[in-house]
Amino acid sequence: VAADLAWALASERQPVTVVDCDLRKPTMHLLLGDAVGPGVSGFRSLELDSLLSPTINPYLDFIPAGVPNRHPVDIVSAYVPALLSELRDEGRHVIVDCPPLNGVAETLLLASIVDVVVLVVDARHFDPVHVQQHQARLQDAGATVIGVVLNRVWIGAKRRKRHYDYVVPTTAIEREFISSVVPVPSRPAAAPKIRLPRSG
Repeated sequence: VAADLAWALASERQPVTVVDCDLRKPTMHLLLGDAVGPGVSGFRSLELDSLLSPTINPYLDFIPAGVPNRHPVDIVSAYVPALLSELRDEGRHVIVDCPPLNGVAETLLLASIVDVVVLVVDARHFDPVHVQQHQARLQDAGATVIGVVLNRVWIGAKRRKRHYDYVVPTTAIEREFISSVVPVPSRPAAAPKIRLPRSG
């Protein structure tokens, strides 16, 4: 989700840097590059320019997680605020990829450092109560949650109704949750029928 969002912004010719702060299971180098290289964990000893890895999009680069030599919480608290400050000073959009909220201490710390948060929910384990609890935890940590992305959605042929390119949720829980995030498109009005005169 972070890589796709960054790519969409960069496609509009806006400079974007993705920072991989998932120090436990980093994946950004696999999606945007081909090597781990120095990254967030080496920020203290290296200059910012040496951490930036280019992509095939000239407006998009990324900073990999690197190879942690300390506990992830220590790295995040010591390096990430200064790293993000330098990137903001360059006038770039910065997207931070974070580890999951469950069982990882540094995620709430990262959420309190960045400007806004988009909560990504795995639809395979979707529970509206848990989503609300996670959102409350983020807000208690000082984060500003601006939206929710429901990821890895499986829609069977019997459960979907298509209106143009939209997929409309069919269960009551799906409708209640999705309507609180984005409006569900209504059925378009039927086009008037026009009879053409028969050619002679």
